[in-house]
Amino acid sequence: MQKVQRDQKNEDAEKVVMLVAKLNQYRHEYYNKAKPSVPDAVYDHLFDELQKLEKKTGIILSNSPTQTVGYAPVSSLKKVRHPIPLLSLDKTKQTEELLQMAGKAPALLMLKLDGLTIKLVYENGLLVEASTRGDGDIGEVITHNIPAFYNVPTKIPHKKRLVITGEGFIHKDDFERIREETLGKEDKEICNARNLASGSIRLLNPAACRERHVYFYAFNILEGMGDFRKIADSRGRLLEAAGELGFAVCLFTFLPEHVTLREIEDRIGCLKAFAEDGQIPIDGMVLRYDSLSYSKRCGRTGHHYKDGIAFKFEDDTYETVFRSIE
Repeated sequence: MQKVQRDQKNEDAEKVVMLVAKLNQYRHEYYNKAKPSVPDAVYDHLFDELQKLEKKTGIILSNSPTQTVGYAPVSSLKKVRHPIPLLSLDKTKQTEELLQMAGKAPALLMLKLDGLTIKLVYENGLLVEASTRGDGDIGEVITHNIPAFYNVPTKIPHKKRLVITGEGFIHKDDFERIREETLGKEDKEICNARNLASGSIRLLNPAACRERHVYFYAFNILEGMGDFRKIADSRGRLLEAAGELGFAVCLFTFLPEHVTLREIEDRIGCLKAFAEDGQIPIDGMVLRYDSLSYSKRCGRTGHHYKDGIAFKFEDDTYETVFRSIE
């Protein structure tokens, strides 16, 4: 009996190592090459399996995807360290989990944009640096491409330091147009709007980036606007203030503390309809607490902040015809 248990433990430990290696390969393809070899559903399934095995065995490797965000950038772009880590959020596909979190404190429900996370740094009203999230600790400098974006302000009426994060993305209709124009050309493999945005934002040539029609929506104020924070302990009000500075802000709605499941589902439907009408690529919703002080008390792990959760849509399914096995 003991031998069987030891064999099972060895098998579980080996599987942890195997899953970490496989998921890191997929992350490299997704983040660095912008050419994923598997759909998100496959990655999410393996990620969940790894989380369960880590909990069961107590084995967590230093390079486990459950402990880090994104993947270490390997391009020729200059690298920059993020003083405040740009972590992710935990995820779910159950609206009931959204309800559980919303029941603890008032929250915001916003679009989960499907693009590339970007950090913008302003000093004395001028944009001084733009970078990608990278692995959360180290990103790539993409300041040279910001003038090629369609809606990022390079000068704002705010003279103190401001660090704002958001998503760089390409509208779905622009993606379809670009895909048709580049169909059949070498080195122009385009899988989806997210991959095209990721590759475009990290191009060395701003002129080529400009042709991709990249947009930016802000979703968080990382540093700055301290005077406003003293007046309103509200993430939503802070984002609205960012809109007054010229930033396009990711659409969100307030959720009261005693919101019902039906109300959450209705809000999701409205936000989803807005994204569809605007050709905005999304793959879910994000719930984060409105109170900045409450969010801070929630803490974090090495992988994600605990003040919110990402709700991912169920993956699209299609009928197909099985013809043969080769």
